[in-house]
Amino acid sequence: MSAVSDECAKAMTQGGKGRVFDVLRRRGPIRPADNDLNDWIAKTFVDSSNASNITDDRWLAEKLAALGAEPRWQLADFQERQRRATQSGREWAPEPGNIEADLPVPGGTAGVLRTIYFPGVSPRRAMIISGVHGDELAGVEVVETVLPKLKTASRSFSIMVVPRVFAANSQAKRRKTSPSKKDPNRQMPDVGALPGPTAGKKGIPVEPENQALLDLIQRFQPERLLSVHGITREENLAGITSDPRAGSEADDKKLALDMAHAAADAGGSVPGNRLGTAKETAIYPTQSMYHEEGTTLGQWGSAAAGSRPAINMILIETHGKPATGSPGGYSEKERDALVNAILTVFLK
Repeated sequence: MSAVSDECAKAMTQGGKGRVFDVLRRRGPIRPADNDLNDWIAKTFVDSSNASNITDDRWLAEKLAALGAEPRWQLADFQERQRRATQSGREWAPEPGNIEADLPVPGGTAGVLRTIYFPGVSPRRAMIISGVHGDELAGVEVVETVLPKLKTASRSFSIMVVPRVFAANSQAKRRKTSPSKKDPNRQMPDVGALPGPTAGKKGIPVEPENQALLDLIQRFQPERLLSVHGITREENLAGITSDPRAGSEADDKKLALDMAHAAADAGGSVPGNRLGTAKETAIYPTQSMYHEEGTTLGQWGSAAAGSRPAINMILIETHGKPATGSPGGYSEKERDALVNAILTVFLK
């Protein structure tokens, strides 16, 4: 037996098929293909009544061996996984999720983007990201507070989470990688364009983390995506807003406002939404503010690109950039109010 098939055999003895899947997620993608492993999977996960039938367990084991953990998969693989897991009378046991992978740059650097996957019980898919700007640690804290709650929640959506898009920048508490780099959310493709190593007519270099993120978005194709940022305590733009899709403006704005009301009702701070006034809004006032040239993730995400449909893009700006307990930071009550809005509105 090969080293991997031997490890899987021991895992099966010690912990059953779940332990085998963990081994394959950690080991995959296995290239070149391991014939010993493939034979072991076929013999272990066999339908005793029909040896030619590909059981769900065999399908999952073979997919993990070939591709690695789920965040590395293609859309068709996610769709087939969800179909198999929810077949009437053959439903998979409840899955806690928390399935991790460090995603590589397409065709390049490995392991630049820690991504966590939580399978749901419907075909719907959602995505949550933070840490686009490394000095906005309040946004990171919101998402990292949500994460453990997803493990026990009953999930309709399958959810992909990237808690720290630029992990090194978050560690250093710096907004962007270096003064010479374009702002991370200005390294986006033109609206409707496919992502690549450069962006826009001027060929702006796209950093590895963004390349991996955009590739993930194109593969996973979420119907809604939440990006959590932070803004200084002195500004009154904190809130929950939408970059609405053409033709779906009312629905997209409603989701953002429903989240803002839920956050405010729980003690959150969303002054930018102007809730309860004649100027109540779900649109971030970018037209009145200076930005570096380029296209934001919201404008690119809310329009179709290639086979990916337009995404319902939602932005949270926390009221304060630092994490709780820091000067200029927001309170735990404000953080937990945003977490509540994500769990009870965005993911419902």
